[in-house]
Amino acid sequence: MKIVLVTFSLDPERGAGTAERTRRLAVHLADLGSKCSIIASAGTTWLHELEEAGVEVYLTGHIGGRFPVPLPYRARIWRMVHDADVIYVTGYWYLLAVFVCFMARIARKPFALCPAGELTPLYRKTLLKKSFYWLFGRTMITSAASIIATTARERDEIVRIDGVPPARVMISPNGIAPLTVTKNCNITLPSSPFILFLGRLTPVKGPDLLVDAFAKISTSIPGIRLVIAGPDCGMRSALEARVHILGIGGRVTFLGFVDESTRQHLYRRAAFLVIPSRSEVMSMVALEAAAMGTPVLLTDRCGFEEVQEVGGGLVVSADIADLAGGMATMLNETSNLRLMGERLRNFVLTRYAWTTVAAHLQGHLAEVARSARPCS
Repeated sequence: MKIVLVTFSLDPERGAGTAERTRRLAVHLADLGSKCSIIASAGTTWLHELEEAGVEVYLTGHIGGRFPVPLPYRARIWRMVHDADVIYVTGYWYLLAVFVCFMARIARKPFALCPAGELTPLYRKTLLKKSFYWLFGRTMITSAASIIATTARERDEIVRIDGVPPARVMISPNGIAPLTVTKNCNITLPSSPFILFLGRLTPVKGPDLLVDAFAKISTSIPGIRLVIAGPDCGMRSALEARVHILGIGGRVTFLGFVDESTRQHLYRRAAFLVIPSRSEVMSMVALEAAAMGTPVLLTDRCGFEEVQEVGGGLVVSADIADLAGGMATMLNETSNLRLMGERLRNFVLTRYAWTTVAAHLQGHLAEVARSARPCS
């Protein structure tokens, strides 16, 4: 089966979780015998790994920042789409997806759309995105042969808000592979225990909630620190100012974007990971932390309640008081944190292994391709 995977960017800083999902799926689908290719606007970090797996990568280039305009060579994309059995689009709010889906419709090739959390209500509020939805996005949803949700919560929101029949929505979660720390860390980490935040500095990820919650517990737990890692999406200066106002500047460290190797060191050294998101679907960093044996505290907006169910962390409301209470509870359980991390690690490596996720998705995409094939 020939599969074309489409994503906004393969760059781990710009593309974040959608880039990681595309990378891992392409490699594992290729291992399972599918012939995979990727179309993205940019990103060279994983090119060698993808080429070794036999995955063709086409980077179109682009102009612009917030809504980049791709610069595709139309004949090449037409060839890739025309030769494919099925197209798999990850993410939603980008013009390259619109262009490839349009090509797929012209070529009469089925495509599956995986919004990867980008259709949740918080992502739809701006005028620009509302315009995108009515000009392009709605047609993408109605034309897709299948919608791929990463959690049951995301599926239910898509069914309720977009009116998609439940039978057209399939759940395919994010996955994880065992992680090992192989390189030296190129940054200096706090010698004292620290709580870790890892994600884009944007309101939907809730770092502002975390800063205020940390300030609430900092006086009662004087030795603990907070490390905030992730690319700045417009919030860093405001967060740093808030840290200064709250008088916790000496205990909060901003690292900016960190690479994969550094993330692994952070997971290993952190007391636990906090995901204070206002909206999230199957957080990739939660899976990464779990694979390193790091406990997780996350909000009930993440659709990953299994963290608490298996005894690997806590799930709290997405507000300052509950986040503060959750952190205090976790820190009071210091002697149990290692055991919590091991429980979570065993769970995710069994339940969410990329090999299992990719095999399940491959079977679904094969069915999508067969259903779209005209009868002879």
